[in-house]
Amino acid sequence: MADFQAMIEKERERLTKLAEDYHTQIAEIQGKLADVHREMRAITAYEEAKLDKPTPIRTPRTPRTTSTERAPRGSKKEELIALVRDNPNISRGDILAKLGIVEKDNKAGAQSVSNALANLKKAGTVLNEGGKYRLAPT
Repeated sequence: MADFQAMIEKERERLTKLAEDYHTQIAEIQGKLADVHREMRAITAYEEAKLDKPTPIRTPRTPRTTSTERAPRGSKKEELIALVRDNPNISRGDILAKLGIVEKDNKAGAQSVSNALANLKKAGTVLNEGGKYRLAPT
């Protein structure tokens, strides 16, 4: 039984690290995409100045996430429960850091975590004492 628990813990750590790596990659790609958009606006401004006539600024639209790219329903909740279980008395900021979410860059992701934590608290799954989260006794 101890070997199985060790295997599960090792797998959880591997997956958590993988998720953190992916979140970092996403943030890097979003930064690169913002740079491309900035350069395109600069080119448009140059063309306007050179031709002395306004040209429409065409910024490529970011494609919407399709349902196949979304995380399964409830996955954030399960991820948060695992984080709180493995890190008792963890703060919301530490949770965001472990998930690889930079609040100022990903307000939607941070809000998703806050909503999930509020729902877990309301359901009695976690307790929040002084801004620190821990699992509620079962």
